This record gives sequence, C-alpha cells and structure tokens, in this order.
Amino acid sequence: MPKSNHPIDYQKLQVYRLGTWVWQVHENQSYLGRMILRLDRPETGSLSQCTASEWSSLHDNIRAYEEVLSKLFSPDRFNYSQLGNVYPQLHIQAVPRYASKRNWQTWVFEDKHWGNNWAPTPRSTLNLEEVYALALWLQEEIAAVTNK
Repeated sequence: MPKSNHPIDYQKLQVYRLGTWVWQVHENQSYLGRMILRLDRPETGSLSQCTASEWSSLHDNIRAYEEVLSKLFSPDRFNYSQLGNVYPQLHIQAVPRYASKRNWQTWVFEDKHWGNNWAPTPRSTLNLEEVYALALWLQEEIAAVTNK
C-alpha cells in the first residue's frame, strides 16, 4: 500500500465486535481479509494476560472469523500470530492464506508467499481509501453472514 500523508482512521477499519474482541481490517491487504482481532480493554501484555472468559471469547472469534472468511473468499489456510511490535494494544494477527488468486471488485490478490511464512508481508496494491471501502464492504458482509 502506498504511503499516505493522512493518518489512519482506525475507527473506519473496525468491522465487527464479538464478546471481548474487536475485528479491525489491517491496513495492508496483501492477504485479502487480513484482520487484527483486538482485545476490547486496555492491555499491552501477551495473551497470557487474558482472563478465562477472554480466552473463550477469542476462540469464538477465531471460529467466527474463519466461518465468515470461508464464505467470502475461501482461504486455503489461516495463520495467526501475536506480536505486539507495532500495535501496543493486545491483539492477534489473523492472516488468511491462498493457494491461488482471489478477487475483490476489480482487484486481484495473490499470496506470493503461499507455502511459506506470511512475513515479511508484501505491500498491498490497495491505497488507504480503498482499504476503507473494503472495510465498509466487509462490515456489511459480516452482518449478513452473522445475521447481525
């Protein structure tokens, strides 16, 4: 994604809330449907700081995320990581992986690292405004899939 002089509006990237976690579209969509699942309370530690109910909620969120993405884009695999290097708020990276190209509107997405680690992440061809449009579309599609 090309660099922008405008700060990222993370509110525009939030697409869903389930239990104690918020789904936020990652601004780099080199992996179509890549999200941040962010704990909805102040916490900057590791996953070990989650309460039992937050762990259970995370499990529910991962299942829901996979169900939604499977209906929308049919990923071949899902990768997850908890790094905390760029975003201090406790979160996990949810990265769908694709063995073949996927399309969204006029864009074609290709997982150039298929069969290998997803990082380092290639840059997306979507600019920030296009990522906001994807987030809005995903918000509507998630609502339809989850009936919310």
